[in-house]
Amino acid sequence: MDGFPNMPDPSTVDDIINMSILEPVLCRSELTHLVIQYPTQLQLSEDDLRIIGMKLPKLRRLTLAERPFHIAPPLLNISALLVVIEKCPSLESIGLYINGDACKDPTEFVKPLPTLRTLRFGMSPLSKENTSEAAFFLSRLLTMSVIPDVPIVNTSDFLFDDSYEDILPREVAGLRRQRTNAWIEVGKMLPNLITARDEERRRIEILERENATLMRQGNISLLYYAYI
Repeated sequence: MDGFPNMPDPSTVDDIINMSILEPVLCRSELTHLVIQYPTQLQLSEDDLRIIGMKLPKLRRLTLAERPFHIAPPLLNISALLVVIEKCPSLESIGLYINGDACKDPTEFVKPLPTLRTLRFGMSPLSKENTSEAAFFLSRLLTMSVIPDVPIVNTSDFLFDDSYEDILPREVAGLRRQRTNAWIEVGKMLPNLITARDEERRRIEILERENATLMRQGNISLLYYAYI
């Protein structure tokens, strides 16, 4: 759904899309693509994303206004991705407007999503100083062990009408460029990080198989490995 007016309208700052508006869509359990572009961020919480995932478990692409025209503090942190990939195991592409600076290591093991190949964070805030932390966090969610293609962070801009560009203040245009460049840096770091994690996962699998064999043979064995 493209919710952008043909011409910029100041009233769109106050317009919102929330769960009550999305409710009819959530009845389509066979839906594989849910893509919404809108001038403002969607009014959704992590609990709302969990419900979307439960109602639409076959989603392959989920894009929820990741590149709003009217920039505001995000309602979602980067941890919201964990909720989505848990409920939508077939996701190939995900786009969310999130706070990329709010990176915290997951408290539990995260099973990577083999099909996930495209990440779209649009105008999501991310400072240059936190690009490494964001890349490290995202690498937990991705793997190249099943599909060898390298996952990408898509930073292509939403194509606004010229009338939108004309009203964009210079400082806002600069902020948009800064955020785009930060996510580009994340995309550059991801391949090496994912490769390293995949190698570590393979080593752990070998150790687990060896440990299981020893246990079957009646030997007592302890398996230690780093939390990845």
